[in-house]
Amino acid sequence: MKRYHAMNVFGVILIVMLALVNLGHVLWTWWLISEQLQTGWGYGTNMEMLVLMPWMTELVCAPAMIVGVVYLVLSFFLRHKKGILAANIILFACAAVQIGVTNLFIWF
Repeated sequence: MKRYHAMNVFGVILIVMLALVNLGHVLWTWWLISEQLQTGWGYGTNMEMLVLMPWMTELVCAPAMIVGVVYLVLSFFLRHKKGILAANIILFACAAVQIGVTNLFIWF
């Protein structure tokens, strides 16, 4: 019973961490999407040196993403609540998409 409880606590803590990761990336994602819409898709960003800020945000959020991968791997072997797992998968996917979109719009 302890492992079941530990996985649920781990999952809830990870939900909070991944929510903060998503909140940390939403400003940069919004900024770059709006810039792409204004410039007509296909140009790099005009952020110049400020482009280092989204990358620093990604660097700070990398441990939470790594812990998310560990939780997803452990969820195959240990018992857990399905709702907590679903919330973690959704938040992890949203963070991964935001990171991907941000880097896509920075480079292309």
